[in-house]
Amino acid sequence: MSSALQHWDELHLHDLQWVSELIELSAAQWNINLLPQLFTSEQVNSILTNLIQLDHPDTLIWHFTTAGIFTNSSTYKMLCAKDSLNDVSLNLSQSFWLKFWKLKMPYKFQIFLWKGLHNALTVKARLFRHMSTSDQQCVVCNTGTSEDVDHLLLHCPFAQAVWRKSLPQYFSSIVQHSTLLSWIQSWQIQDSPINIYSNYNSIHIIVCIMHIIWKHRCKVIFSNLNPNPNTVIHQISYYISVHHLDTVVDNSHTLHHSLSVRNALKNTWRPPPMDVLKVNIDASFNPQSLIAGLSITRNYARQYVVGKGAIKRAINVHQAEAWALLEAMDMASTHGWTQVIFETDNLNISSYL
Repeated sequence: MSSALQHWDELHLHDLQWVSELIELSAAQWNINLLPQLFTSEQVNSILTNLIQLDHPDTLIWHFTTAGIFTNSSTYKMLCAKDSLNDVSLNLSQSFWLKFWKLKMPYKFQIFLWKGLHNALTVKARLFRHMSTSDQQCVVCNTGTSEDVDHLLLHCPFAQAVWRKSLPQYFSSIVQHSTLLSWIQSWQIQDSPINIYSNYNSIHIIVCIMHIIWKHRCKVIFSNLNPNPNTVIHQISYYISVHHLDTVVDNSHTLHHSLSVRNALKNTWRPPPMDVLKVNIDASFNPQSLIAGLSITRNYARQYVVGKGAIKRAINVHQAEAWALLEAMDMASTHGWTQVIFETDNLNISSYL
């Protein structure tokens, strides 16, 4: 070693010397001439306080257990301690994270928010700092604004349209924050509109909205999807309904839409008016096989009129449902029907019509 250690953390394995080399074996004492060449005076004083035991062989000691033996649990605790120090810089308490990780929501939502707070999402502004790319513009609003986490999830007109429709009662408190971090930090405040210690379902919905906005943005980039806030809003409404989170939302468009979705899922089949036929459409999707599309036609008296099946390939369940609807419409046209109701359980398909 060319210079004395300034901190114990600088002592790496390739710098290690056997403890026996620091001892005058004949005198059974520390080599006080060698120690100052390797360590600082404070470190030398620390070493000299240790009793010399020549009958024990040199071994590597794991600093994070009392027995000096390496364990996986001690490594996990050490890494968690380092992470908690990092989160202190975010002004998010340990109790905040303990509560957050225990919230009942899909784990992917929690991981997504954690990555967003730790600047780990691959937004364009972050990619620009690490790659030779000149394109930083947000693709869902096309306003020429640089796409960073704060813009994409808070300030983007696209995102604000989603927030305004999905959580209108919180919209004003959401947009008043300049950064995503400052908004999340406010969840620790007792009288905040959103509190992590009491508004469990609200935070569930909020993180769900962020994740769906992100997934929609990725589809715009990688699948050439046209940005459509209504698509995101319908997905959010459906999620709220299926997971029984309706009580979080007030009597607005979102609640009405969520309840209508749930009622549609629960209600039994209703007959059409007289002289009108109803065609029910469904499709099953399996990425490894063909798609089976099915439509069944009944009249006002609930009587079966005709059915049709079709087998086509599709890239996802929405395309499969669309194929089934197209086949049903073709069937209606072939039979010359003019008064027809087409009924599907696919919210995305029905919302586009």
